[in-house]
Amino acid sequence: MRKIITTVTMSLAILLGAVPSGAAVRNDQIEDYLKRMNVTYSHHADTDDAYVIDYVRRNTNAERVTVIVMNDEDKHVLDCYAYADLKLQNIKQAKDREAVMTKLLQLNYRAFGTFFVDREGDIGVRFTFTTENGVGFDAFKTAVETLRHVADNATPTITRMLSRDTAPGY
Repeated sequence: MRKIITTVTMSLAILLGAVPSGAAVRNDQIEDYLKRMNVTYSHHADTDDAYVIDYVRRNTNAERVTVIVMNDEDKHVLDCYAYADLKLQNIKQAKDREAVMTKLLQLNYRAFGTFFVDREGDIGVRFTFTTENGVGFDAFKTAVETLRHVADNATPTITRMLSRDTAPGY
């Protein structure tokens, strides 16, 4: 009986030790990264686990690029979303929605991140980190800045796509 209890105890100790006890990226760490990047941010209205960074006058094509960083400590995932000219680039404005969706899928082949359409129809680009082993400052900064550039650079293409009747010629 002692052998069974000892074996079960040892097995549980090994299993519990193998499961991460918490996310390797904490919200205070994200706030520190954002401060080190010298950006102004606010908390998303829905949750304190999301940070909103508005880039105004620092873009080439878009008037404003909004980057949202969401930390899901339970799932060990850090999502970064970028929207250029939010509410101006919406699939509902497309004359040919299917053509726009097809072009966004084609853009995903070459993009850092993934273009998507959210529940409200806004078009954005996203990148996801797994945080089980942490996320360093340089990787975080590169992802946030690159997403901003991708969203900004895609602005003319997306604007053209939304105003065209058919997809060819993008």
